Amino acid sequence: MIAMLSGTLSSPSAKLAPYKRPLTAEEAAMVRSKERKAISAVLNGFLSTVAVGVAMWWLGGSISMRTDYKAFLSVLSAIVVAATEAILYWIWQWRYKKALNSQSKRVMAQRKKIDIVGQDEIQDEAPQEAVGVITTALESGTESGARKRRGPGATETSA
Repeated sequence: MIAMLSGTLSSPSAKLAPYKRPLTAEEAAMVRSKERKAISAVLNGFLSTVAVGVAMWWLGGSISMRTDYKAFLSVLSAIVVAATEAILYWIWQWRYKKALNSQSKRVMAQRKKIDIVGQDEIQDEAPQEAVGVITTALESGTESGARKRRGPGATETSA
């Protein structure tokens, strides 16, 4: 109770929110890019709605409709386009959130626990499977004079 009276927002016994690390420069750039795309999508939807309303008003005037029918036609078509744009924006946001969640799961799955090997257990030699044919071209100065060094388990190949 005293903690609340002194101006703090949570008591010391309250469970704190999980730590969120600050965004890296690359992540901040991705967030800004997504915000720009969202703003342009909303602006596109608004301009499409206005353009359809104006086009229907003009169409009603060109076929000599009464003013009240022109208004009804333009408003109705603008509402239909606005609803369609809202649904498309909702689908776009849903797919983005779904991709973001699957991407974070992929990143978490790529991280594995690395066992640290003690200094006495470090091997000086590479494993037998990893040793293959190593070519060093330029030892004799030309490509035709390249020598091949072979490790254990390598097969004989003709050059």
